[in-house]
Amino acid sequence: MLLDIMNGTYLDSFSIRAGAGLDASVFDSFALYPGTYEEKWGVDKTAMLEKVRKLDDWQVACLAIWAVDFWASDIYEQPDSITRYVTGKAGVPQLGASALEHLARAVELQEKTRGAFKSALIAEARTETEKALAILKELL
Repeated sequence: MLLDIMNGTYLDSFSIRAGAGLDASVFDSFALYPGTYEEKWGVDKTAMLEKVRKLDDWQVACLAIWAVDFWASDIYEQPDSITRYVTGKAGVPQLGASALEHLARAVELQEKTRGAFKSALIAEARTETEKALAILKELL
């Protein structure tokens, strides 16, 4: 939810020192769009506001920088981007490892087709190779 409401936020040293407006942003989001964030993200308004208000300046600054980085990274254009970003699976090492797994699987599948025509295996190998290429394109 915090990533969602921080979309379009501009941070500078003053706004970070002033708490990055996180408390006000969360409050305003609930007020301006009643029920929307509760339904979309499965959060309890009262509990979320209480948690945000308990954060110290350092925690707010880290959350704000983290959220703004998400929107600046262009990962948001990728499928399942928020889950991948939140779980730490959107970084270069993780994406590189995932690409290598897909390529290794593609090679295994293509090896099974030697000496015989197996169109289902070829299609699956092509799919795995395309996944790897998409990941590598995202990295570059």
